[in-house]
Amino acid sequence: MAYTVLATMRRNNGKIDKYDDFICGSDYLEHVINGEINDNDTLLLFSIDGTQLYRMKQSDCWIYIWVILNLAPDKRYKVRHVLIAGCIPGPNAPQNTDSFLFPCLYHLAAIQNDGGLVVYDGQNLRLFHSQLCLVFVTADCIAMAEITHWVGHHGRYSCRIFCGLPGRHKAGAPHYYISLLKPDNYNVPGSSHPDIDITNLPSGSNEEYLQLLMNVIQSRGPTQFMRRRCDNGLSSATIFLGLNLALPIPLCFTGDIMHLEGLNIPQFMIGLWRGSQGGGSLSVICATTDSRRDWDWAVLADSVVWDVHGSEVADSTEYLPGCFERPPHDPSEKISSGYKATEFLTYLYGLCPGLLYEVLPHAYWKSFCKLVCSVRLLS
Repeated sequence: MAYTVLATMRRNNGKIDKYDDFICGSDYLEHVINGEINDNDTLLLFSIDGTQLYRMKQSDCWIYIWVILNLAPDKRYKVRHVLIAGCIPGPNAPQNTDSFLFPCLYHLAAIQNDGGLVVYDGQNLRLFHSQLCLVFVTADCIAMAEITHWVGHHGRYSCRIFCGLPGRHKAGAPHYYISLLKPDNYNVPGSSHPDIDITNLPSGSNEEYLQLLMNVIQSRGPTQFMRRRCDNGLSSATIFLGLNLALPIPLCFTGDIMHLEGLNIPQFMIGLWRGSQGGGSLSVICATTDSRRDWDWAVLADSVVWDVHGSEVADSTEYLPGCFERPPHDPSEKISSGYKATEFLTYLYGLCPGLLYEVLPHAYWKSFCKLVCSVRLLS
């Protein structure tokens, strides 16, 4: 697979026609060029997530799987090809996730240390060793923090690739936000760094990760540990350090674009437009120094306007292409009762730029369109 991409790059002066899979990534291609990954290797993706097995009862559990990346994208995620690695029973969340993952990862490490799997190639009548290469570790933000021992938004450096981009927090609040621009009249110790140039963002590396980890591990007491934990974004070593990884930590820990663009951003934006009238996950906390009456972007706060907007969303269904998996329902009726991620995607990034034109004040509408453009590019 990678050799086809490399051949295309040689013909096109280092350019790729279409970025459509992980094999187009420079980190992966460098490992192929250096001989660290070859055609005989089996490339794996590890993923873990929580699920509720039954709709009407408490049945939470956590399932982790292997995905074989050698298969084409239209096959690798089919149920028949996904390998169940294990299951953590519920309903309570696991207190030590590593203890459940250990048998599965120990098995992988044993195969790696023994030279790989012995495979018989029936077409060419040969035996060969296939090394198991773990390329990616995937999870949502909550599960990723558990398995990487990343402190997340309770640390000053909350980036999961440890790029060194500092966050900012409100006075007296523990939650850090990645705010590139320093807020007006803002002077919070440890968070009052100058504006950060978006065209010159730092990038993480394995060397930087290991340096931060050693800094935390070498803490000389609880007080120093808690300070370094916050400043470095780590609490301890991840169990995945014990494996031979195709991409080094933290590059193997992926981002979570599905929850971000399919759930988090839509719920946040709708909460703003509704003036936090949606309740539940649509609520936006209003600071004591603020007033919702001043929110000139809350154009859907009025229930009548919200109902009309919802009807316009529902009426758009007949104009959507048949390839759209699930047209969005009327959000004024269904937004709090099982609105699907695919509905949010079509609603927010497909319909809202048109439906909110000359409804949102132009400055906000223009900024929102930039968000829509960026999400479409990332997708």
